[in-house]
Amino acid sequence: MLGCRPLVTGHKIYHHTAIFLAMPLSVLERVRSLREEINALKQENELYKHQKGSVAESDRERRRQRIQEIKDELMAMTEWKKL
Repeated sequence: MLGCRPLVTGHKIYHHTAIFLAMPLSVLERVRSLREEINALKQENELYKHQKGSVAESDRERRRQRIQEIKDELMAMTEWKKL
């Protein structure tokens, strides 16, 4: 990265962290929260993947829809990069 000064935290140097410093903390917290929610939904899917029946199907569909909503929200957060 030419012309980019690395961030120094203690004895560690982080080049990639500079990108995230431009984002408000609330955005970072929201992204972190959404990622945690995706992980929880994926764990539920893995836990209940062998269940059968209409309730299990509706639960899987609900989780799939929520994951898609989260993906859409994350994509919307990155739209500013395309400008």
